This record gives sequence, C-alpha cells and structure tokens, in this order.
Amino acid sequence: MLLLLYPSEKSLTMSTIFLEVLFRVRPRQRPDTAYHVFIRALLQDEPITIFGDGGQSCSNTFIADYVQGILLAFEKREQRVGEVFNLGGGSVVTVNQVLVILAELIG
Repeated sequence: MLLLLYPSEKSLTMSTIFLEVLFRVRPRQRPDTAYHVFIRALLQDEPITIFGDGGQSCSNTFIADYVQGILLAFEKREQRVGEVFNLGGGSVVTVNQVLVILAELIG
C-alpha cells in the first residue's frame, strides 16, 4: 500500500490518500516472479510447478499505469482526502490462462 502524506493547503494539518498497488507488470522483472519463471521454463522445455489448481487469479497492470494513477491521485488530493484507491487493471486472468497464452506465444 502506498500512502500519500502531504500538508493540507487549507490548514496546518497533514492529509492522506491511500493507494493499494495490485499485481504489476514491468520490464526487467525479478527472476523469481511467476511470469519470469513460467517463460524461462517454457523456453527451456522444463516442467512448471503450479501451486493449487491454477485457478488463482490476478489483475495485471503495467507499471506506467500505476505511475499515472499515483500522479492523478496527487493532483486531485484536496478532493480525495482520506480515501482509499485500488490501482489495478480491469482484466483478470488465472494462472492456467496465463500458461496457455504464454505457451501459444512461445510455441
């Protein structure tokens, strides 16, 4: 969770906006992230371990979209004091769906 804490323009108090950052996608991801592990295993024809039934889901959001959301929240901060915003994409995929898509792309 990100917390925007800033001095209020109208009084001598501090104001806050809470931003919940959900699953993010970015260039040069860490090697321990699911997408990195899945892609490496597919490229090297290695088995992929799935925990659970693969029905776990997440919403993928590119990091630049998070930055845009954070900047917008800060620009509108006086109208949104004390509110909580979940920053995330609107498209939800399961682990199984991700693996099918990656397998199709990689061949």
